[in-house]
Amino acid sequence: MDPTTFLCFGVFLFVIYKFIWRWATFAKRKESNHVDSCESVSCVRCKAYDRILEISAIRYKESHLTHTPSKRVKRAVTERCISRNPIPDDWLSDGQHPNVFMIPGLRALPWHDIREFGRALDVVQSSEMIDVLRKEFQELVFHSSSLWQTNRTPSGQWKVCHLVNQGQQVEQTSAICTNSMSMLKRLQPGCCMINNIFGNASFSVVQPGCHISPHSGPTNIRLRCHVPLFVPAKCTLRVHTSQRSWVEGECLIFDDSFEHEVWHHGDDGYGDRVVFMFDMWHPDLALEERAVIDDLFAPDSANRHN
Repeated sequence: MDPTTFLCFGVFLFVIYKFIWRWATFAKRKESNHVDSCESVSCVRCKAYDRILEISAIRYKESHLTHTPSKRVKRAVTERCISRNPIPDDWLSDGQHPNVFMIPGLRALPWHDIREFGRALDVVQSSEMIDVLRKEFQELVFHSSSLWQTNRTPSGQWKVCHLVNQGQQVEQTSAICTNSMSMLKRLQPGCCMINNIFGNASFSVVQPGCHISPHSGPTNIRLRCHVPLFVPAKCTLRVHTSQRSWVEGECLIFDDSFEHEVWHHGDDGYGDRVVFMFDMWHPDLALEERAVIDDLFAPDSANRHN
């Protein structure tokens, strides 16, 4: 084969490779951005997220929200809610996989320092509040075991009990955990996110031997705060490429749009790992942007357009 033919053949192979690579990448991105991705046909969370994208587009077009001065909010709604396109690759950082909604330009950090929020979280990790959260957790276990949800894990058991579930306050648990709910409401609107479908607050229990598989949250507009209440040894949280352990009474804040997973390597003698977790606004979002997002993704919006 002469050099010219060899070069042409090499270019041809390279073009074919690039075509296959781009097609595979697109297919993977499209699949990863499909909301209804879990195996349960009755998953309320997946159905709610899927429906809310449709509803948010309707609300955006029918209301004053189209006049929001935030270009990045407009761009996100147009791209994801109205056009229903996959989240563009150039919006994402390595290890970040939100599958529902994303606003471009927000800092993409797996871990966040509590000092970013000033003194807003001082009350959350005060010894008095930790004692209150522990007491209300124990009351919740004693009085309402039927309200706990067991999540699927490859090993061990992971249970959660919501006070706020996708922006809706759970009356039965909130009636028991009155002080916990009061704390969350005091943190609004500058910190805590509980008025839209991406906002949650719950007690989370990981039992010995449990492994929570790698997964990612639905959006980058929130951060997740863990308030550790009971932490035995051998418990670890990985976010993206780094691992940390919980310390009782010290808030741990991470961006759950990054892949993360949990291990409890202890045996039955180690006890459960218990945290109180709630969702927070990404600190890069302005108050006006947060108000628009609350309106677009209001948890009762699906009922308004049935």
